[in-house]
Amino acid sequence: MKGELKQMAIAEIEVGAKVATNVLDSSGNLLVPEGTELSEKMLQILDRRGIETIEVRAEVELTEEERQQLLGEIQERLDHQFRGTESSASSIEFKEMLFRYHTREI
Repeated sequence: MKGELKQMAIAEIEVGAKVATNVLDSSGNLLVPEGTELSEKMLQILDRRGIETIEVRAEVELTEEERQQLLGEIQERLDHQFRGTESSASSIEFKEMLFRYHTREI
């Protein structure tokens, strides 16, 4: 699964949706941190606080072909960024770690 960012009205968001970016009030105070799974109570509070829309992460099912293509694109970008470092064990390890990080939700 891959998360797609989507700006949504509070009234349209379903319980269990994940917040994609920190939700702040008009004074800049953090109301809901990024990654939080929204409950009915949280949605009610956001509505009462005058928050009209927030960015949520909508889960999208990828086909195996799309998944493989995305993994290949990530690998190509990392290969390009790390070109010329193939003989460095620490660079190889770091590149592998970045690959795992960028593909953790795919």
